[in-house]
Amino acid sequence: MSIKIFCLVALFALFASADSTCPTVLDGLTNGHFDLSTQFSTTSMSANWYGLSSDQVIGYEWAIVSGNKLTRRFNETCRDTQGFGGVPDIQNWVDVRKDSSATFNNLKLVPHSTYYVVLRTTLSTGVQVFSNSNGILILPTELNLEGNNKLRNNEHHKQTTRDVSPVTTEEECPIDAANRCRKSQIPVRDILAEIYGPPAFLIDDPLFLLYQQGEPVAGGGGGGGDDDDNSTEAGIVAGVIVGVLLLMICCLLLLGLVALLFAKGDDSGKFTENVISKKQDHIDADGGTTTEHKLESDTRVEFPDLDPSTRLSMSP
Repeated sequence: MSIKIFCLVALFALFASADSTCPTVLDGLTNGHFDLSTQFSTTSMSANWYGLSSDQVIGYEWAIVSGNKLTRRFNETCRDTQGFGGVPDIQNWVDVRKDSSATFNNLKLVPHSTYYVVLRTTLSTGVQVFSNSNGILILPTELNLEGNNKLRNNEHHKQTTRDVSPVTTEEECPIDAANRCRKSQIPVRDILAEIYGPPAFLIDDPLFLLYQQGEPVAGGGGGGGDDDDNSTEAGIVAGVIVGVLLLMICCLLLLGLVALLFAKGDDSGKFTENVISKKQDHIDADGGTTTEHKLESDTRVEFPDLDPSTRLSMSP
């Protein structure tokens, strides 16, 4: 009987020591100050824990499980079993050494579901104990106030745009831009003339000056005498220039014709050859006869290597 009592006391002491050596687990990265009960993210989940010093711990491992994996002992604050069957169904065990917080990313969490962080602590004595958070609920993104505010702002902006768009063209130029709109209807040439005065061309080309002087002046009636004088002088200058140009063209044509006549010359007998042949009766040393060719005095020969006398040989 005494042995049974001793075993019960030892077990009670073991569980009591286990309760005092398990760290407290909180949802979220809150540095042990408070626990999160909800979140909007469906892809990441964080947790932090406190209660043990670095000398009391060899290392931490943590995992995430869903509510349908829990067993009856999962609600115990500190225990020697993991409190769920099999392996974690959301995120398997990951060793974080002696870190007091961690985050999992790339998760697939379902809104309206609760998920729990399970911490497996290896004490300096070699004993492993388990503790967990009280769970965090995943809220649907439609309840995100920031998203709703953005949606309302976008709708208000669209409605404002629709209300402002039918403005007529009567207010096309604001007060600050009215002067620019009025100025845009004035030609740039008039604005420059108003600032710098009329244009002055420093070009001595008579044709260009003739064009400028012959340009009609706006306003018509006033100052007609000066305009007539200018037009008369411009007509005289234009006539002189045209006459000089025509004279130069005629001279060039005449020079071309003369050069063509001199270059042609008398080529009627350029390639003709009048040959007078005279046959000799004697026979040369090679046994052939000699024929003498003479050219008439008026024959023009274009072959510099032509010998007046050609020797014809005959084989015996």
